[in-house]
Amino acid sequence: MANEVLTAKQVQERYPGLGVSQQETACLDPDAGTLRADTAVRCLQDLFVKYGGIIRDGENVITIVPESGTKVRIETANSVYCAQSAVLCAGPWTSKLLAPLNLVLPLRVLRITPCYWSEKHEGMYSFKHFPCVIELAHSGRNGDMYSLPCKEYPGLMKVCWHHGTAADPDKRDVSSAGAERDVQAISQYIAFRYPGLETEPSIVETCMYTETPDLCFILDRHPQFKNIVIGAGFSGTGFKLAPVVGKILASLALNEHINYSLKPFSIGRFTKSHL
Repeated sequence: MANEVLTAKQVQERYPGLGVSQQETACLDPDAGTLRADTAVRCLQDLFVKYGGIIRDGENVITIVPESGTKVRIETANSVYCAQSAVLCAGPWTSKLLAPLNLVLPLRVLRITPCYWSEKHEGMYSFKHFPCVIELAHSGRNGDMYSLPCKEYPGLMKVCWHHGTAADPDKRDVSSAGAERDVQAISQYIAFRYPGLETEPSIVETCMYTETPDLCFILDRHPQFKNIVIGAGFSGTGFKLAPVVGKILASLALNEHINYSLKPFSIGRFTKSHL
């Protein structure tokens, strides 16, 4: 992978909007970029429909009921569906849907607070002039920090903490002291790291992470009901791998050969998971 290691002086010369201390260095990946999530999701949905899929959006799943070893019944708020197999990718609701199936996974649901911060000088943090930045966690802070140049909202840079507080996904928009502390921590971080940004966010949003203890995915069949396939614990990092993850989950559901070792993603790696 192409990369370039920059000293603090080189960082400041190349990216004057990035504050660095003299002992810091940076690794630049010239081939890195960002995915436009909304556009990518629409593209995948369009392809799904093109090849015969049917999307039932906004339809809450109430329960999943195994019927013998060859059928699964899915009851929603609007209808009932029966199939030979089912793939469960319910994000932060995974544990709630698996509980009636006697499966407990060590999933932790976190509320994350993405924030968008206004430029003091127009264009300083545009995609044309500024890179995406990932700052790895260190002894003084839990969780990585990351930023994306201004694109989603004109003149607003996304700076977020890859960290959050425990939350109920059905109450994600309820204000909490933890979320307020997270925003304050990001504001203090911005004051040094991004001196060209205002330290009060212009937009504050919420999203949900679902983490496993080792921060690695779960891609596996239910230990008892083999025609129920589970994809979970994507920890805020799974979207970019959606095509290959989808291929693996579909292959599991269809009992097709898989060319990858799924041992790192197995349910069995968690000794506390139980039937």
